[in-house]
Amino acid sequence: MKRKVKVILTAAIFTFCTAIGGCKAVESKLEPVYEALLQEDSVQEEKSVQASENQEMSTKEDLSEKESASASVEDKEKETVGFTAVPAGTVTVEEANGSAGPIRLAGDKKILLTGDSRTVCLYCSQIYDEAEYPKHVFYNIDEATFTGYTNESIVVAKGGEGCSWMRAVGIPNAVSHLEEADALVIWFGVNDLHVASDYINYVNGLVQQYDIPIYYMTIGPCNGHWEQKNSEVLAFNSALTQMLDPKVTVIDAYGYIKNGLDSGLFATMDGLHYDYYTSKAIYEFMVEQVTNP
Repeated sequence: MKRKVKVILTAAIFTFCTAIGGCKAVESKLEPVYEALLQEDSVQEEKSVQASENQEMSTKEDLSEKESASASVEDKEKETVGFTAVPAGTVTVEEANGSAGPIRLAGDKKILLTGDSRTVCLYCSQIYDEAEYPKHVFYNIDEATFTGYTNESIVVAKGGEGCSWMRAVGIPNAVSHLEEADALVIWFGVNDLHVASDYINYVNGLVQQYDIPIYYMTIGPCNGHWEQKNSEVLAFNSALTQMLDPKVTVIDAYGYIKNGLDSGLFATMDGLHYDYYTSKAIYEFMVEQVTNP
């Protein structure tokens, strides 16, 4: 502010002296001062403009870096949010799991595994670690039908479904992979325990239709506020063992899981869905039963 006043006063005096044609001595002294001040003003203005441009460029660079970082985070979230839900009939790893999805590795046998939300748990126990498991389980339970690959299996599942979905989507999607697999494992029933006969009749028909070993896992027990379902679970499992075609191998998942729960080795997350270590153990038990009967 003081500089501006100085420039203005100098200019005024210089202009006045010039106008009246006098004060030559003052005029001659003021002229170089005035020109020097004007030159200094010009330099200061250029510096101010340059500083403003530098600040603007720096701000743009900061915004660009933030946008880049944000995009990187979004990409990472997309990679870790879980496999992509896909329609029935998907046959490739890329379509089933996305480019960042798990890769199917070589194994002794490939198992077609189809089921409900508990089957989603088995899949997630093979793909994610303990910390990530719950998030992906409950995310994917609410998703549409998906096909996912593990080292030993091709999984077709959807949370909350039962016999109708199994017949319309689950089995048709699973058997579209028959050329890739050596066995079919079914784990349905906990969502509609009252229709055991529908499951039995349908699965018995599969024996006549497909030339592949078929396994049915008995329904595992519940605890907590779901415990009242266990009497129905036992009745369902009893019907399976008595009425399924002898060519269908029944895997006693109920007995295996109950022993684990009773001993404290196994646990559920909410009374219905098994935790990470339990699901991991059930999956390994299933693979063992199929590959080494």
